[in-house]
Amino acid sequence: MATTTLPTVEQYLATHLSDEHPPEYVRGELVYRSMPKWLHARLQSLLSERLNQAGLLCATELHIRVADDVIRIVDLAAYRRAPDDEVPRTPALVLVEIVSPSDPLPEVMRKLDEYAAWGVTQIWLVTPSINKFHIYRSGGLTEVDRFELPEFNFRISATELFGAASAR
Repeated sequence: MATTTLPTVEQYLATHLSDEHPPEYVRGELVYRSMPKWLHARLQSLLSERLNQAGLLCATELHIRVADDVIRIVDLAAYRRAPDDEVPRTPALVLVEIVSPSDPLPEVMRKLDEYAAWGVTQIWLVTPSINKFHIYRSGGLTEVDRFELPEFNFRISATELFGAASAR
């Protein structure tokens, strides 16, 4: 019987952070994600730009360490100030996941659960296939027509974001 040696988190950090298409690290397993297509990347860019204009520091496709044995790659992270680590251990103010057609809903929900357990209070889900926004709270998703951060005078509606993404 063949055995498989699972990488340690240290091995992952030493070998996969510079990969062109890195996997996530989840409890010893490497989890590969699909590469974003145009609309996904455009939504990421537009939302990041707007959050930066509101005074937040944003990063896309960021490795984050949500637990000792879990490193995820989030579509968009927004911080009040730059985190201390290259692979942040400090929860962001806002984390955004943009759903790709190949993303299984149970895996998306698992990630959102991990973000909440990590201490993120603003978890946003963008679903381009149906032009919808959702906010994750208490283990579930609530559809909203806009994302808001009143303390930063930030608001963007789904109509506005999807309209800007499709503009030519």
